[in-house]
Amino acid sequence: MRENFNAWLDQAGYLGVFVGTLIGNLGVPALGSAVMVLMLRYLVSPQWWIAASIATAGETTGQFALYCAARFGANTVLSRLSERARTNSAQLNRFERFYRRYGNAAVFVCRFVPGVKSMSGFPAGIARMPIAAFLIYSTLGTSVCWLAVCWSLHKVGDLDRKSVV
Repeated sequence: MRENFNAWLDQAGYLGVFVGTLIGNLGVPALGSAVMVLMLRYLVSPQWWIAASIATAGETTGQFALYCAARFGANTVLSRLSERARTNSAQLNRFERFYRRYGNAAVFVCRFVPGVKSMSGFPAGIARMPIAAFLIYSTLGTSVCWLAVCWSLHKVGDLDRKSVV
């Protein structure tokens, strides 16, 4: 399976980076980590900033999909499944208050926490965080994270190449 993914990634190029990060951010943390490891050849490349930009776009798109699923569908499903709709309503109100007060910071910080970052759009959607604020803070956090990762990997790759010569 790994060979098939590598062959697909070679053919897809940066589109593969976008699709890989998008899929890795649909709520499956292990998948996101596996995709990142397989994309290392692009993240270390001399055009590391292109890879970082494309990975940011893919990750933000995946998080926005989770956000939309939660905001426009989860509350309906959760209220139908729950026998204690009033209790869930009170808890949901507390959750929404938390996101009104700390949501921007929570979304930004979650972009740096492995495991949490692939699911952070879902609670923001459930709490009905404003879409613009979610996209701004999610994109900012994701950008900083991917720029740091790609730049670091590029620099380590440079050191490796220099030590071989």
